[in-house]
Amino acid sequence: MASETKVPRSIKLSNELNSTVNDYLKVSGQSFNSFVNSAVQEKIEDELDLQILTNAIQNNKNEKRYSLDDVKRELGI
Repeated sequence: MASETKVPRSIKLSNELNSTVNDYLKVSGQSFNSFVNSAVQEKIEDELDLQILTNAIQNNKNEKRYSLDDVKRELGI
């Protein structure tokens, strides 16, 4: 397994946000770095998922759509 290169970064938080983050870290038991890494990864994944969904909707905008009620009715649920 190749080792990861760690790149130092710095961020500036407002006093209020810093306090909120610190409170969360105390409750969750996470380190600041672990929290930030997870938050950044989740944000990127969410944005990519949204982009995929948006593209799929645009590429299929002329396709017939069915409501959940229609699907349930068709399946007899």
